[in-house]
Amino acid sequence: MWEIYYEYLQSIYTPEQLALCSINERYDKEAQEVKDIRYQAIILMFILTRARDEAGRSDAWRNYSIAITNLEDSCMRAVKWFYSK
Repeated sequence: MWEIYYEYLQSIYTPEQLALCSINERYDKEAQEVKDIRYQAIILMFILTRARDEAGRSDAWRNYSIAITNLEDSCMRAVKWFYSK
């Protein structure tokens, strides 16, 4: 994958989306595999948070929120897996 920098991600994604994927100023120093995991997660997070916000308070909003929580957990576990190997 190509090199993506934290400053660039800040210009595209909201602080909420970055936080949900644990992307912060340390991102640039992480291993490429971890960056790839976080980057792919933030693309999905962008889609889900935008859809959730457009759905308003409804069943759809609740389901998007659950999907966001599950994606956040999956990203965290994948990164933990990388650091534990």
